[in-house]
Amino acid sequence: MACSVFYDFKHRQVSPAPDADAVVRQDLRACHTARREIDGCPLLVKDLRDLDHPVGPKRVVILTREEGLCGKSKGCVKPRTIHGGHALLVPENLLERRY
Repeated sequence: MACSVFYDFKHRQVSPAPDADAVVRQDLRACHTARREIDGCPLLVKDLRDLDHPVGPKRVVILTREEGLCGKSKGCVKPRTIHGGHALLVPENLLERRY
């Protein structure tokens, strides 16, 4: 290889490659907002496949991370017990049982 070819290649500007997932990302954001930003990747995979995008679960996980999308998790469950090991009010023992 001639030196001029090497230095020509070295100084040549690289054109950015087009984003092949641009349409998938746009539809992913649309599906996420259509599902009220609650559901996670399995249902988003189903929605994208319904829109004729050949994606798998791992690809959707990667795209949702890159886009900063995440589903909302359920809230914590309040303890429902008659034992008083917590700060909530204990209901009255109506049946006179000994626990």
